[in-house]
Amino acid sequence: MLTAPVAIALLGAVTSIAIAAACVATLRARAARAALRAGDQEHGESVELARKLEADSRLAGEIARDLTDLLTAITGHTELLIASLDPSGASIQDAYEIRRAALSAARLTKPLRTLSGGHRMPTDVIDVNAVTARAVPARARAETRLTATVLVVEDEPGMRELIRLVLVRTGHEVVTVAGPHAALAVLNRQPAISLMLVDVVMPEMDGYDLVAEARKVLPSVHVVFMSAFAPDPTRHPSGDGFLAKPFTSESLIGIVEKALSY
Repeated sequence: MLTAPVAIALLGAVTSIAIAAACVATLRARAARAALRAGDQEHGESVELARKLEADSRLAGEIARDLTDLLTAITGHTELLIASLDPSGASIQDAYEIRRAALSAARLTKPLRTLSGGHRMPTDVIDVNAVTARAVPARARAETRLTATVLVVEDEPGMRELIRLVLVRTGHEVVTVAGPHAALAVLNRQPAISLMLVDVVMPEMDGYDLVAEARKVLPSVHVVFMSAFAPDPTRHPSGDGFLAKPFTSESLIGIVEKALSY
């Protein structure tokens, strides 16, 4: 059985390795950038340095993004577990400790995202009792209104499943896909989609390009973007909200409810 100390130790090990790798990539990128500024290289060397700079910066950003997604999924699933446990039982304290460790690790990714070239985004930290207390009113509201179909476009499986579970438990109909092409196929088949939750960074195309294509199919669809980095002001299309990763279940529910109210 995976105990809280073991889970926390594993979290710490994974986080430390990922941060170390990203820091190495970032330092290499900074060294390449400094060398380019010095201007002492031949043209060929400068081109090679520029390539290394781009590759290392991209690697650092990808590690920061993947780690943020992983820790958000761990935190969210732990919150759902806490909400289902007996408050007087022994297991709930272990769940609290795992959640605390995941939130602490998530905070470490904030300066890492800054080092890799992104902007710091706020991390929502809440008392999980508030989530549990508000779960019943949310379900009650769901019974008195028509549920809305939500399309979640997220390439990280753990994050995708977390979002689905949280929204289904609050009365929403949810469709999940792993990438932009699958999202467009769903929109063509199901014109009743009312809201898209879109990850900004994805392999096939980024979230901004996806939304531009989606609005050709369904101009009225509401959109909430998700990312560990601040939105690009030069490319950020019209949307109904921005959900900063890592996020809590409560902030996810809140932004979805707000977007659907427009």
